[in-house]
Amino acid sequence: MENKIAFVIGHLGKGGHQKMMAYVAGICVKYFNEVHMISIYKCEVKTMLDKGITVLSGESEQPHGKAGLLQQIKNSYEAVVTLRKSLRTIRPNIVCAFGIKDVFLSVLASRGLKIKVVGSERRSPAANSIMAQLLSRMFYAWCDGIVFQLESARCFFGKRVMLKSIVIPNPYKGEKRYLPCTASMRRKVITTAAARFEPQKGIDVLITAFKLVHDKHSEYQLEIYGEGKLHEEYLNQIISLNLEGSVKFPGLVDCVADAIWDSAVFVLPSRIEGIPNVLMEALGAGVPTVSTDCPPGGPRLLTNDGKRGLLVGVNNASEMADAICQIINSNELSNNLSNSGIEVTADFADEKIAKAWVDFFIRVRER
Repeated sequence: MENKIAFVIGHLGKGGHQKMMAYVAGICVKYFNEVHMISIYKCEVKTMLDKGITVLSGESEQPHGKAGLLQQIKNSYEAVVTLRKSLRTIRPNIVCAFGIKDVFLSVLASRGLKIKVVGSERRSPAANSIMAQLLSRMFYAWCDGIVFQLESARCFFGKRVMLKSIVIPNPYKGEKRYLPCTASMRRKVITTAAARFEPQKGIDVLITAFKLVHDKHSEYQLEIYGEGKLHEEYLNQIISLNLEGSVKFPGLVDCVADAIWDSAVFVLPSRIEGIPNVLMEALGAGVPTVSTDCPPGGPRLLTNDGKRGLLVGVNNASEMADAICQIINSNELSNNLSNSGIEVTADFADEKIAKAWVDFFIRVRER
């Protein structure tokens, strides 16, 4: 029997979904005869992929802007037709897709082709729109297997989905071990990072919190790594708070940990996150962290209920500022958080997570 797997994604630009899917596909190169990555829409490949992965890219541009219902139906129909054509060509045993939109397309495109479909929910399902929740309950039930990052996300769905699902957290992928950096050696810089500047990332809340920190510690700067459509809005907010010169936007970086390992505090201000890779990277590099306790619970898992990184309420700039100041004001707290944060490198070891993915794919394939 041929042993092939195909991964389906909207595009292969930069982002958390792309990074994680590239990781899982890379694992499969050792265990499957063929591994394919199907990009539904035409896009420059900005995601690092294993050389053993074959990429198929759609010919149409990804739709942008808010489309009406009829246009959405038309776009989905065209995407299903394109994807089905690719699946007929490849004939994989398994298709894997992340997120309800790509799972929805994969389930429809693979109907009647004797292909097992594995979906994965990477976000908080409760935070989706009512329509997205209804679709996810329906199409995840049609999948042959589902992977969740967190138990709380898994429990959102009914028994039918839970019986065919597994919880697999993200791995710690850092290959570098950073030199010990005590509080006295750290730069007077507070950092954060996001692949895309979007409302869910909560960077506006961090900027407000930094104003409160800056009023007490004017020598500290804020560095915001990333890019996106809200950049101009953040600049206007910074001007309105008289923080010009104290906030920098260094852009995107390939390795966040390399850029932030000696900063005083790393902050994850998100409103919603699964298991945030950027927070895991910061913890693994030994950076003292402050994170929102956002749904569905990724930061709480990574920080071990706040023991190896401080947790604050979502959208609470005052609480966030207080937590940052606690670390700035206490070398002991800073050093303790730095030492305990490194525990994620063992708790989320790459080999453990890789084995869990491969074992699950094999179980689904052989059912």
